[in-house]
Amino acid sequence: MSRASSALAVPFLDADTRLASPLPARDAVHVWRELAGGRCRVLFAADRDGTRHVFVVLTSPPPGDWSALGPREIRVVALAAKGCSQKAIALDLGVAFSTVSRILHDARRSLGLASLAELARAYRANFV
Repeated sequence: MSRASSALAVPFLDADTRLASPLPARDAVHVWRELAGGRCRVLFAADRDGTRHVFVVLTSPPPGDWSALGPREIRVVALAAKGCSQKAIALDLGVAFSTVSRILHDARRSLGLASLAELARAYRANFV
C-alpha cells in the first residue's frame, strides 16, 4: 500500500446511505478490508485539497441474516448444530477438514456470531 493511501479520509455511508463523519486514518483500514472482502462498494471517489475522499456503501446483509449463507454453508452449519465433528462433516461431504473449518468460520462471521456454540444455537432457533 502506498504512503498516500494510508492517509485517506474515508467518509462511510451506512446501510441507509446516510453520511457518517469522516473516519480517522486508523479506521480506514477496516473500510478497505470491507471493500476487499466484497462487503461494500465504492459509491463515489474524488480528490480535494490533496486528500482522496472515498464514499462507500455496505452491500452485505445485516448480521443474523441467514440469506447471506449459501446451501452448502447451511448444510455444514446444520451438521455442526447436530453435534457432528468437523472431521465427520468433512468425511460426509467429501471435502477437506480445512474447508469445513473455513465454511464455519465464514458463516459465523457473516452472521455476526463469536463461537461455534452460538452458531449452533442460532441454527436451531431458526431452522428446528
